[in-house]
Amino acid sequence: MHSYLFVGISLGIMLATICRSQQQVLLTSFFINLPIVRTSGAVSPIEAMPPFFKFYLY
Repeated sequence: MHSYLFVGISLGIMLATICRSQQQVLLTSFFINLPIVRTSGAVSPIEAMPPFFKFYLY
């Protein structure tokens, strides 16, 4: 749980440093957060994912 929070805060700080406007941060975060949520097991269980994704999750 703590590592997930640390990674989330770190990504937010990184985006805030790189991007020049709040709109750019918001649009960029969609492309970063969607794969993270999909592969975290929040949408579907990791056991139900294809072997390709399982390889990169562990």
